[in-house]
Amino acid sequence: MPNARADVPDWRQEFIESPDLIVHCLDGVFDDIKRQSDSRKRYSHWRKFKHLTLPAKHSPQQAWAAIKMLRRACRVKTPFVGKNNLEVLLCITDPLRMMLREIDLHQRITEAGMPTGASQATGTYALKSLLDEAYFSSRLEGADTTRRAAINMLRTKREPQTKSERMIMNNYRALNQLAEWADEPMTPQLLLHIQQVLTENTLDDPTDVGQFREDNNVKVADLATGETLHQPPPFKELDERIQRICKFANQSDDENEFIHPIVRAILLHFQIAYDHPFGDGNGRTARWVFWWSLVRLPEYRWMLYLPISRIIEKSRESYYQAFLNVESDELDATYLIRHQVGCVLFEMDKFALFLERRAEINDKFRRKLKLESSLNARQLALVDYLSSHIGAFAQQLGHAEYHGVTTATAGRDLNEMVALGVLKKSKQGKVVHYKLARRVSGAV
Repeated sequence: MPNARADVPDWRQEFIESPDLIVHCLDGVFDDIKRQSDSRKRYSHWRKFKHLTLPAKHSPQQAWAAIKMLRRACRVKTPFVGKNNLEVLLCITDPLRMMLREIDLHQRITEAGMPTGASQATGTYALKSLLDEAYFSSRLEGADTTRRAAINMLRTKREPQTKSERMIMNNYRALNQLAEWADEPMTPQLLLHIQQVLTENTLDDPTDVGQFREDNNVKVADLATGETLHQPPPFKELDERIQRICKFANQSDDENEFIHPIVRAILLHFQIAYDHPFGDGNGRTARWVFWWSLVRLPEYRWMLYLPISRIIEKSRESYYQAFLNVESDELDATYLIRHQVGCVLFEMDKFALFLERRAEINDKFRRKLKLESSLNARQLALVDYLSSHIGAFAQQLGHAEYHGVTTATAGRDLNEMVALGVLKKSKQGKVVHYKLARRVSGAV
């Protein structure tokens, strides 16, 4: 479980007691330890920093003080504050700059054939990502169902039967509203609307739906031990805090106070989670605002291909630990920024592998089956699914609903594949099933 008790030493006191530390910082004595603690792989919190190989003649506390001073040299001001008006900090280190540049270039997924514009593949891949994002974001909040069952519900538009299914459906509907709200400013009313969409018919207390909290009875606790991990600010501060969130969300770039768009989106995520403006549904709302902040900018809409919540859910302990590190180390939001940027890079690699596999399947089909034309994105998605799920089959209606196309278009997809010898069809009662042809199974 995440470690809430950090006991971070008072680094300022170390400089008072050892004034020569400042000279040592300027002379580069701590440069090696800084490269260890602030690298592409890590942004070390005191819990792990004290176990690194430290410079001779300096205590771990002195080395920590030096690192804190060096980090503050590259800090960026944010408009956010914690309890007792402690400023939320952000340190843009060189490794972080490199990681952000890698995201901006997204070279590998571009070379792998990432679709652009309003193509068929764009819709197919974005839909796949939204389905996964809805599922894994809900899993983070306790939804308990299998991915296959959840995706089937969303594909067939079946009404949810359980609270978990309702959470996933709500998340999916909210994500589908991103385009609708992308050109609108963030307002308290929009936050309330989205929280309502996300939490409707899923909360223990229905009065928490679509309204800001009006008491201080909310806390974030360790489910295993009951230990309080985070006590949000008093509810009487919420009006001012929400206005600050909205102002930051709507702010245009300033050459004197530029914050990278991805960093801005993660800061919004953090501050909503920190302020906890709702009785419930804060995490889901924070993640939705992260996406909203990015899709407002055309140059970042490609990120909708990346279901970030998938890797967050699979490594949820490090996600929660990042929040705790921020709070225990003077509200240094860099811990969460680094974690989330790492998640984006991980999903970029995963998407590149996905595109490369699709291209490989298409190439194999054209060569081994002597096809004159390539399969379209929907058809490739179906081949990938059928080849990786033994005994699976497709139906016309399911294919149509999954890809958001008419049954006529779905029928053309499937019948073209039958004509090409990719699929074979059989009748089960009144329903036609489509399976991979035997000769195809060995070609994938």
